[in-house]
Amino acid sequence: DTLTVPINALVGEGAQAYVWVFVSATGKTATGTLRRVDVHVLRTGALRAAVAGKLEPGMQVVVGQTAQLAQLRDGAPAVTGIGGNGQ
Repeated sequence: DTLTVPINALVGEGAQAYVWVFVSATGKTATGTLRRVDVHVLRTGALRAAVAGKLEPGMQVVVGQTAQLAQLRDGAPAVTGIGGNGQ
């Protein structure tokens, strides 16, 4: 199945692209770590891109300016803007 992500979640292009996902420390809190997930961009639209790769449904992708996303590091601590209950 093809997944889509917001355009402002992508770093890179084509087969060299990746996204950052938020991994909750306990599954119930808003704190956790970042994990890089390589993706292949299949199509892009105005707001979203269709991707293939190891991204799975339900993963929380990080969005932001490309320059900021490119500075993130795998395993870095992170806090989500989404409440701990997923809302």
